[in-house]
Amino acid sequence: MFNHVVFFKLKEPLESNKVELKRRLLEMPREISQIKEIKIGFNVIHSERSVDVCLHVVFNNREDLNIYIEHPFHIKVAEYIGTIKEASYSADYYDEN
Repeated sequence: MFNHVVFFKLKEPLESNKVELKRRLLEMPREISQIKEIKIGFNVIHSERSVDVCLHVVFNNREDLNIYIEHPFHIKVAEYIGTIKEASYSADYYDEN
């Protein structure tokens, strides 16, 4: 399996912003069939190096990630994220376990 993990630091980490972001992210599997699993979590330990939201998406392979990235629905969600995020970081890896 291929894993795509993204961490978001929000401009305003209000609960309402996190809930709306989660709602939009959870719509993606209905529109993008390449998504095999999706998890969204909110940070509970607030430190200097913390982010606010974590997205973990699982695909069968890297090619499916590429389809996801270019999918119009993902682009729409990413545009929304661009309006609320301060920063984002990602990691992509094969799960070999």
